[in-house]
Amino acid sequence: MLNIFFLGLVSFFTDISSEMVYPIIPLYLTSAFGATPALVGVIEGFAESLASLLKVFSGYVSDRYREAAESLPTLPGESERDAKLRKIHGLCFMFFMPNLQERAAKMLGACGINVLTPYSDYRLAQYLYNVPWSMKSLRGQEKGLFRAAMEGGVIPDSLLWRKKSPYPKTYHPGYTRLTTEALANVLSDPASPILQLVDRDALIKLMSGPLTSAPWFGQLMAGPQMLAYLLQVNQWMLKYRVEVGL
Repeated sequence: MLNIFFLGLVSFFTDISSEMVYPIIPLYLTSAFGATPALVGVIEGFAESLASLLKVFSGYVSDRYREAAESLPTLPGESERDAKLRKIHGLCFMFFMPNLQERAAKMLGACGINVLTPYSDYRLAQYLYNVPWSMKSLRGQEKGLFRAAMEGGVIPDSLLWRKKSPYPKTYHPGYTRLTTEALANVLSDPASPILQLVDRDALIKLMSGPLTSAPWFGQLMAGPQMLAYLLQVNQWMLKYRVEVGL
């Protein structure tokens, strides 16, 4: 209840601030930039048109999302939580996975490589969609059902139940050490083009402390991956002789 109260206050003060600023924008444009009344009218007309178009787009996205969510089946008698998790799973199949597959295929296809992701047979996906969520996260681990199926000596337990380490995110300390050393070498070179975009001292301070393993940018980006990303940007700027002019 308290959260709702504070959310209402935030909305209230946001509306007040908007109503206070909006009427003086034409005065600011005419006095500070010398805009004519006609130009002010064009700007306001463009702003209103853009707002209306965004409403249409957001409404379309909202409708498609609701239709997709309502089309997904749930199991009789399952809890509200499990039903929501199942819908998230289904939406992932409908939108995220096709996008991921297409992107991987196009990127590798440009290099002459065909990629086939295992366990993507639609019949297997349909079957696993109906597996209770408690079995999918068996023993509190991702891919718990698949791990349990490989017990009995098929795969050593040390490998079978290890923490998932997907590419490009890895928990191996050697990866953190290598990316930190490589970026330190880049930052020590005054000619490194990446220095046009980043705060050198802030990055050195970041690298000297513990790099978090929690994703912060996208699904798989943690501290070490951020360092690797900056290395790639620096290499790209070197290869194409990119310069930043501000």
